[in-house]
Amino acid sequence: MSDNSLDINKILIAEFEYAKETATQAMNDRHTLVNYYLIITGVVASAVVGLLKINFSNNIHSTTSVDITKIPAILLFLLYVVGILYLVQLIRLRQAWIDSAQAMNKIKDHYFHELKDKQIKNAFKWTSKSLPKPEKLFTIFFLSSLLIIILDTTAMVSAYVLIKEFNFYIILNLVIWNIFGQLLSYYYFLSKSK
Repeated sequence: MSDNSLDINKILIAEFEYAKETATQAMNDRHTLVNYYLIITGVVASAVVGLLKINFSNNIHSTTSVDITKIPAILLFLLYVVGILYLVQLIRLRQAWIDSAQAMNKIKDHYFHELKDKQIKNAFKWTSKSLPKPEKLFTIFFLSSLLIIILDTTAMVSAYVLIKEFNFYIILNLVIWNIFGQLLSYYYFLSKSK
């Protein structure tokens, strides 16, 4: 072999480092995404409370009141839509993290096969066979998604209450079906990522 030949170990190490970096970026992006959603939720909640106070004050002090309750409902509905988009992004980030972890494990498998040493393999918690399933519950990604689902459902139900009258059974159904539907979507799309 000449000095110009490719060193497969260097290539595999570079590929492992790349996969490690993309996995780290997926985790950092998840953190940033959740923080942005919480900020957006706080801003919308503050705007809704402020608009409802203005509407309440106008109804008490004025004979010709302007009903602005539809504006908070529209803001809450928009927050609901944004929440669904953020949930889809979290699902994609989980898929990206899984892809990176699988790439790293494929490289580890190559070295396990080359070295044929069982003790080295036992030193690693995750291998291709032991990597957590993408749809595994109670991971950081799942809990972040659950937080968005709960806030998203709250926004949707609040928008409904502002537009319609309060009906416990309708609201209960909205909550159950919305949370169940979004959790099912999370599980379904991630289970297809294998």
